[in-house]
Amino acid sequence: MVRETPTSLLVDGDGGLGYFPAHEGTRALITKAEAAGIAVLVTRNHGHFGAAGLYSRLTLGHDLLSFVTSGHQLELRPGDPVYAAAGGSPMSFSAPTAEEPPLVLDFGAMHDLYEESPRDLLAEIAPGLVHRSIGLGMVCQSWGGLLAGVPLDPDEARRRWSGANQGSMVIAMRIDLFADPGQFKKEMDAYARAVRTLTPIPGATKSYLPGGPEAAAEADYRANGIPVGQDHLQLLERAATELGVPVPWGGDST
Repeated sequence: MVRETPTSLLVDGDGGLGYFPAHEGTRALITKAEAAGIAVLVTRNHGHFGAAGLYSRLTLGHDLLSFVTSGHQLELRPGDPVYAAAGGSPMSFSAPTAEEPPLVLDFGAMHDLYEESPRDLLAEIAPGLVHRSIGLGMVCQSWGGLLAGVPLDPDEARRRWSGANQGSMVIAMRIDLFADPGQFKKEMDAYARAVRTLTPIPGATKSYLPGGPEAAAEADYRANGIPVGQDHLQLLERAATELGVPVPWGGDST
């Protein structure tokens, strides 16, 4: 913990993976947001922090709304495509519900736009969509990168560990600043149910609030087990053999 006020927290990752400062920082942030109404966390000097939704989900049981993003070291050169300015672009928003699966929008703004062929086609048929994606990625980079001490020019970076080239931001706010949390969550439940009655987009079988498909998968996995591919089964069996631990599926996944 490098610096904190009643409504803010700056956490240094000490050159390690970003999961640890982001997770511990978010837990501390929740306490501050519950006390002050709203609070902001910035983490710095670490590597990959995983999916932004890992941290927005932590706030759901506390009647909080949240926003999460992250930025990493860019190396922009004249003539590079503008897509490069959007960075890795992870972003998540969350809102709790009472009974229905919570709203967890967890996405990469630039995913599907990293490869030249599909992005050129998308830019041709939906330029507004592509510009919005790039713009969202630039928010990720400025709020979760520049603000976290990741300089635009890599030559200006001062790092003990080269992989510690990322930062993140988490914002959390109490629902009761604006509305009764119980009533808000009832409205969210009604919203989720209404969305399920709508016609899905082409290629999809159902309509959900963001996070709905993941919630359905979680319920299935809890009831029937998590599907694991053959390669992973073999790796787990190899590790179990080395450690002398029996595997619950009996082994010999081949």
